[in-house]
Amino acid sequence: MKRVLAVAFAFMLVLSSSVAMAGVLGNQNQQAVGNGALDDVLDDDERESLEDVAANVNVVACLDAEADLAEVTVTNTNDFGVTLAYVDGDGDVETVEIDANSDATVDVPEGEDVTMYALPGVDLPSIGAELLAQLDVTVGDIVPGELDECDSDDGDSDDGELEAPNLVPVCTNDDGEAEFRVDNPNDESVNVSYDVYGGDQAGDLTVDADSEETFTVDAPDGESVTVRLFVDGEQVDVKASNTGDCDDDSDDGDAVDADDLGLVAICTDSEDDLAQFRVDNANDVAVDVEYQLAGSSEKTELTADANDQTYFTVPENQDGPTTVKLLYEGEEIDVKASNPNDCDLGEPNVDTEDIELTAICTDSEDDLAKFRVSNANDAAVDVSYSVYGGDESGDLTVDADSEEYFTVDTSDDGSATVTLEYEGEQVDVKASNTEEDCDLGEPNVDTEDITLTAICTDGEDGLAQFRVTNDNAAPVDVSYSLYGTDEGGELTVDGESQEFFTVPANDDGPTTVTLDYEGEQVDVKSSNPDHCDLGEPNDGDADDGDSDDGDDHDSDDGDSDDSDDHDSDDGDAGDGDDHDSDDGDSDDDANNGDDGAEQPMDAYQVDLAYGEAIEDLGESDDAFYGTQGRLISAASMTEDGDLTRTFRTAHGDDTRTVDHGECAVSYGAYHYDADSGVLTVDVVADEECEDVTLTLAGYELPAGTEEFDRDRADEQELADHNTVTLDGGEHTTLEIDLDG
Repeated sequence: MKRVLAVAFAFMLVLSSSVAMAGVLGNQNQQAVGNGALDDVLDDDERESLEDVAANVNVVACLDAEADLAEVTVTNTNDFGVTLAYVDGDGDVETVEIDANSDATVDVPEGEDVTMYALPGVDLPSIGAELLAQLDVTVGDIVPGELDECDSDDGDSDDGELEAPNLVPVCTNDDGEAEFRVDNPNDESVNVSYDVYGGDQAGDLTVDADSEETFTVDAPDGESVTVRLFVDGEQVDVKASNTGDCDDDSDDGDAVDADDLGLVAICTDSEDDLAQFRVDNANDVAVDVEYQLAGSSEKTELTADANDQTYFTVPENQDGPTTVKLLYEGEEIDVKASNPNDCDLGEPNVDTEDIELTAICTDSEDDLAKFRVSNANDAAVDVSYSVYGGDESGDLTVDADSEEYFTVDTSDDGSATVTLEYEGEQVDVKASNTEEDCDLGEPNVDTEDITLTAICTDGEDGLAQFRVTNDNAAPVDVSYSLYGTDEGGELTVDGESQEFFTVPANDDGPTTVTLDYEGEQVDVKSSNPDHCDLGEPNDGDADDGDSDDGDDHDSDDGDSDDSDDHDSDDGDAGDGDDHDSDDGDSDDDANNGDDGAEQPMDAYQVDLAYGEAIEDLGESDDAFYGTQGRLISAASMTEDGDLTRTFRTAHGDDTRTVDHGECAVSYGAYHYDADSGVLTVDVVADEECEDVTLTLAGYELPAGTEEFDRDRADEQELADHNTVTLDGGEHTTLEIDLDG
C-alpha cells in the first residue's frame, strides 16, 4: 500500500484553460525571469488563487526498493490540465504534465531530497533552484529513508490478493456535501472504510464485485476536503474532493450531447415492404430517443446504448421512400429517407433464379430419367415438377442451400422433358440427359459380363465341366443346353460370382454348350479336353495299395509268391489288402478309431486381395475383403485340390485383370500341390501402379465344410499368408503353405 507524504502538497501549475487563473498567468514570464525574485511576481490574491488550484492536486508517495526510486503519484482533480515543477537532488528543475481529472507518476532517486513547488506561468526550464526556493508555496519533501515500500503489483498479485479499490472525487453539491465514488475492480465484494483527513467524519461501505458505491462527506462552504480510503485498516487511496458543482453539466460525465446522436438509413425489403434504419450514439451513456414516421403523429421509443449502434425497422411506403425523424427530449435532431438498397427483413425472400433444374442421366433399360433441383436461396422452397406431354408430376421440398433428386418415366428412346414450377410459375425446364447412362430401376445386367468357360473333361465317366461367371452387380438367372440335344439346365449366379455345372460328354467329340439369358444366347463353348475327375474316383483299382500287381479284385496283398487269395492272415503287416482280417495297421484295430467310415477332408478358402491380410476374418460385419472393397479373387477347395467354389479366378493359362482405383492387377490361375499343400499364383502390377500392396491369404474352413460360408467366417483360421508391395510393371509369384 502507499501512504501520503506527511506534508500536504499544494501546487500551482500552468494552465491553458480560461479559469480564474487567467490574471495570475498574465504576461509575467519575462518579469519573473528578469528580476530574479519570484515573490515579486505574485500578489496576495494571485497566491491565493494558486493555492486554490493546488488544493485539487493530491500526492501519494512510496518507495520502489528494487529500482531504488521514490514513486510519486500526483492526482489532478481540476477540470483543466496542470504542470508540476520540482527540484531534484542535483538542483535541476523537472516538470510533468497532468491532464484534467487524471493521474501522473513521477519517479525520482530515493536517496535525494526532492522539494516540490507551486509555480506561476513562467519559463520553467530557465528557472534555477535558487529562484524556486524564494517561492514559499513549497508542497513537500521526499526525504530518504522515510517512505513505505510500494506494492509490487498494485494489489493484483499472483497469490490471490485483492486489487486495491479506487477512490474517485465526483463533485460538491449546493448543500456543502462532497461526493466520492469507490470503484471495486475485483471479482468479489470488498469492505472499505473512509475518513476525512484532519476531521472526525468516517464511515464504512461494502462495494460489490466489479461495481461502485458513492458516499458524501461535509465540505463546509464548498471548500476542498481530503478523504482517505482504507481496506482492513490499511490506507489504499487518498483524494481531495472535487469542488466542481454536481449540477453543472460541464462537470457531469453522464451529459448527453445531441450532436453525438445520428440516424442512418440502411436498406429496404421491397418484397415485404419494410425499411431498416440505425441510431448511432457516440455518447458515453445510453440515451432514450424516439423515432417518428413523416406524416404520422405516432412516436416510438428506443434506447440507444452508449457508444453503440441500434437498429429498427419500419413499414415502407407503397408509393415512395419512407421518411423517419429522430427525436431527443422532444426535439428533432435528425431526419432520413429510406435507403433503396435491397435487403431481406421479413420472411426470407426467394429468388427464383436461384432455383435450378438439372438433367442428370437416363436408364435406357428401365426407361427412367433422373433430375436434380438445386436451391441456392437461404430459405427452403416447395416446388412441383411435371413431364411435358404426359400425366406424371410430383412435389418436392428443397431445403435452403440444398438439392433434391427425382426420377420420371421416359419414352422408349429415353426422352422426357420436365418443367419445374415455384408458386405456380415455371422457373426452369430441362430435357432428359440421354448421353449419360445410369442404373435407376432394377440393377441393369450387361450380357457381356456373363461368360461361359469350359473347364475340363472326365473321359472315363463321360462328363464335362463348365463355369458361368457373372461380373454384374446383380444376380442373373441363366439356362444352358447341350448343342444338338434336348438336355440342359438352369442356374442362378450371384452378382460378381461364379457357378459350375457338369454335363454328359460326347463319346465322339467335344461337347458344345450354349448359355442363354432371358431367352437370348450370350455365350457358347466346346468342352475343354483337359482331364479331371468329375464322377466316381478314376483309379481302376479296388484300392489294394499295390500299384503294379494288376489284380483289380485281388484280396491278396500283391505278394508274387502267395497263391492263396483267401488267406485270412498272411502275416504281412503292410499288405494293403482291403479284405484281409488284418488291415496292415501295426496298432490294434479296436483302438485305432477307424470304424470304416470315410474321414472328412480339410478344406480351405484362398483370397487374393489388395492390402494387408485380415487375421480374424469375419469377426465383424466389415472384416471381409469384399466388404472392404479389396477382394480380387477367391476360391474354396479341399485338401486334395478339388475346387468347391470360386470367385473371379483364372483357369489354365488364362489371366484376369481387376481394377482398383488407378491401379490394375493381372493374375493367373491358382496352382496347388496337394502333396505339399503349397499354393501359388502369379501377379503383375499395371504400369500405372505405384507401391500397390497385394496379399494371398489361406484360411482353414470350419470342420465339416468344404466351401466358404459367410455366416461361419469367424470360425476360419488363418493358415498362411504372403504380402508384397509392387511398383508399376513389377511381377512376382505369391506362395502360401496351406498344410503348414
